[in-house]
Amino acid sequence: MKKYKLVNENRGDEIIAMLEEILDGDVFDKLNKGPKLLTKIILKTKNGKEFELYKEGVALIKELHHKQPNLTLNHYLADNYLSFDESVLCILGLNPIVVRALNNNPRVINKKIKGVMLKNFIMEIPEGRSLSKAPRIGKEFGFISDAEDKIYTDGLITWAIKKKYIEETTNDELIDSKKDKDPETGILLYRLKIYKATLPDYLNSLDLPTSIRQLSLNSNEQTDGEYSIQIKSVLGVGSASVKKNLEALVKTLWWKNQPELIRDKLPTNKQTHLKN
Repeated sequence: MKKYKLVNENRGDEIIAMLEEILDGDVFDKLNKGPKLLTKIILKTKNGKEFELYKEGVALIKELHHKQPNLTLNHYLADNYLSFDESVLCILGLNPIVVRALNNNPRVINKKIKGVMLKNFIMEIPEGRSLSKAPRIGKEFGFISDAEDKIYTDGLITWAIKKKYIEETTNDELIDSKKDKDPETGILLYRLKIYKATLPDYLNSLDLPTSIRQLSLNSNEQTDGEYSIQIKSVLGVGSASVKKNLEALVKTLWWKNQPELIRDKLPTNKQTHLKN
């Protein structure tokens, strides 16, 4: 499978800096420093709610930003299609899981960025503006369906390469040394990056909570879990190792800092793990 990387690997950090600059502007400064009663009244208005949605969106973008955005990019580009908002975040070097987290409802199929201010910001930067004008299905080289809110990734990749947002690369350029281990978990660093880039997205796609065994290796020690099936070839390990790595990963500060809607999909008490 071909791999890709962002032409500007710092683009996500640049976007976050631009978003924070708006938060430091006069409007938000007045809200933060104004009388509490007045602020409460303003936040109940339409404009006030927009300010809150913007702050929430920026906070989630920062919280979920992956320090290795190329791993997230390749994880999403492996899908057959993405939503428009997921696609924009991909080519911006941001984590598309933000779209799901903003909606806070895994049952919603067509997830969109909430808030007019944040949406307008995304649409006004070059990547968002350019993608909004890309060819639609039915036209030559079309890969976007507005009616279904689907952007087909084969076409997206071709378009993004032509626009010089991404470029083809090799697996070796996406990982650190294969000998370096994370001191907290003992997991090889390149594998840890893959877990962090894929596990939250996978859990968020589930309708019901699961267990480490269901994700990795079921109790009969013979049946691979669905997550393990998807990821073990990239990791270069078997399902038993995936199980061991996940058991270490859920004890880390990184896991404890994941959004509640993600952690709730993988309860970490022993009873849950022993099910199945």
